[in-house]
Amino acid sequence: MKKYSVFISDPMSVNAIYPTGKNGMRFISSEAKEYRGEWRKAPKKKPIEQVKADYLKNRPHLKDVWMRIADEDLYIEGRVGTAFRDAGVPCFPLRTKVVVEAVGVWPDQRARDLHNFEKPICDAMQDGQFVPNDAFVLWRGMDFRVEPGKFGIELTIYEKEVA
Repeated sequence: MKKYSVFISDPMSVNAIYPTGKNGMRFISSEAKEYRGEWRKAPKKKPIEQVKADYLKNRPHLKDVWMRIADEDLYIEGRVGTAFRDAGVPCFPLRTKVVVEAVGVWPDQRARDLHNFEKPICDAMQDGQFVPNDAFVLWRGMDFRVEPGKFGIELTIYEKEVA
């Protein structure tokens, strides 16, 4: 079983991603769109083949994902997805249970809830095509520690073995 280690620096909590507006309604913040990633149109200045080559240069494992979305000339970029791709996290097949073990790294002793980071990271996994449905992500908040000057979430990701 292959495990992948990913560090998400300066993670956004669910409260920062979905703030409450003046009318009491919740909305997705503009910072969250950059964090989670958005579907983006491929730039028209370059031929789609060049955009694809640039996108896949350091991400050969995403070839199948690109093929699924190439008809629309769309791709996803975001801080979480980029960290996953850089760590070599694959695109897991449909109905595969994926275990995500999370360790919080806090810069100080302030109380923080590790589970407030679960939804944004799981949503980004689905939006970035790492899992077809985030219902199959098994989040495990394992621990936290204090490291002054460092703030993030360490993730260990692997496919759950079937008994």
